[in-house]
Amino acid sequence: MANVGYEISEWFLEFRKISNSFPVMRVIKSKFEDGDWVCDENGIRREDKKYFEISFYKVTDATRQVNRWKQPLQKEVGVGVVYLVVDKKMRILAQVLQEPGNNPEENYCSFASTIQASWDNAKGAHGGNLPPSLEALCKRADVKPEDVVRAKVRKGGGRFKDSVIELGIVRVENIEDMQLEDREVVLSQQDVKEAFLAGFLNAELREALGLCAVFYK
Repeated sequence: MANVGYEISEWFLEFRKISNSFPVMRVIKSKFEDGDWVCDENGIRREDKKYFEISFYKVTDATRQVNRWKQPLQKEVGVGVVYLVVDKKMRILAQVLQEPGNNPEENYCSFASTIQASWDNAKGAHGGNLPPSLEALCKRADVKPEDVVRAKVRKGGGRFKDSVIELGIVRVENIEDMQLEDREVVLSQQDVKEAFLAGFLNAELREALGLCAVFYK
């Protein structure tokens, strides 16, 4: 379902009504341990050590108001990839992405960058369909991979440990010249503003927009 020129709030509300079923169910620890997962004194991880692991930490900092606490941190395996297509009118090519941590009242939907994938997903470790590669996206956008602006960005240290994503901005003349895929939508600057204020943009897309602000006006 590709759309250009819709009132963004109306479009998003309509999309979440018709998006595919995305059942998410919270499970107890004993059920989580079944299968490929290991839960021990070192934390929680997959047996094959792919995707991510969660460890638990005790922190002490005499200079802070709360000077000691305990918390989990998530470490992602490899470097995640986030690529965003932007045209000369500063419109972006976003996708509507369903993720289990999103608001269930919005059918777990949020706006994401043109490509967003973990390292293992990008390499096909899950055995399913591969996400579009940067090379395939550049071919579709008729730009050279070497012209893509890229930056390595660390994920927030309050929740993540040693986790990095590669942000890339793919600049095109006119997004409307591209063949849009299902779940993609062209967002104007005003659309992005409305979606941001409504809480519809995910964190990775906000990071990519920050890279746009650094390199383009």
